[in-house]
Amino acid sequence: MFRVRLDNEDLILSYISGRDRVKVEVSRYDTSKGQIIYRIRIRSSND
Repeated sequence: MFRVRLDNEDLILSYISGRDRVKVEVSRYDTSKGQIIYRIRIRSSND
């Protein structure tokens, strides 16, 4: 579980999908919780 700060400065609790940038789906029932649904892979200079 991770605390994730959103662009609008809200802080939510989410669970892991990886270590890259992620897209989070916020729960409609509890807006302090969310699910990491998509990982945006950041390519390194070694790729």
